[in-house]
Amino acid sequence: LDMGFEPQIREALKQVPRGSRQTLMFSATWPTEVQALAADFLRKPCKVTIGGSGGGALVVNQDVEQRIVFTHTEAMREAELAKQIRLHPTDARAIVFCSTKKSCEAVARTLRRLCSCAAIHGDKEQHERDKAIADFKSGAIPVLVATDVAARGLDIAAVGMVVNYEMPSRIEDYVHRVGRTGRAGAKGYAVSFMGAADAKHAPAILKLLKEAGQKPPVELAKMAKIIGGSK
Repeated sequence: LDMGFEPQIREALKQVPRGSRQTLMFSATWPTEVQALAADFLRKPCKVTIGGSGGGALVVNQDVEQRIVFTHTEAMREAELAKQIRLHPTDARAIVFCSTKKSCEAVARTLRRLCSCAAIHGDKEQHERDKAIADFKSGAIPVLVATDVAARGLDIAAVGMVVNYEMPSRIEDYVHRVGRTGRAGAKGYAVSFMGAADAKHAPAILKLLKEAGQKPPVELAKMAKIIGGSK
């Protein structure tokens, strides 16, 4: 719903008689906008919430270790990514998130010097995306480089690490991204590269770290304080 597919969903629901329809909704996040849309689709629903307060607050799984690394240049990002890939166990999968299709391809080209990987984004044909995901699931390739839309909803238990090579434009997408690891009771690791351009996210990420019982880096706390004081 929050990706703009409301018209298509409404059209699909018109094809099913309301009296005989059973509707189930699943979401990693529950912002107020999606709650309002869901109210139109559901009648007297039974709501099950795992973690959090059950409202619109964003929550990150406490089984996911979140780490913030400040990288202020492209060279710093590339070097840190190479370091994280080398440190990551070879038998566990990793997803690297980028914000654009162009950067997704560029990062994949760089990573191929270190390991087998594939890129998925909106310009890829469906059969190319399907093959990349199948190879990733089987372990044929250990690293998947993806944009938010291409990777939304992926459920692969063996993902041990998520790398936010570029921060998303919305904090909800940060929660979706790091939620690709630490699934079904497993431990996960999510590392995010932040620079000055990502300062707007500092207060929200600081809050997510604290609520998950994790100690935020001093630089993140300082950045959040500056942003908070400028409002």
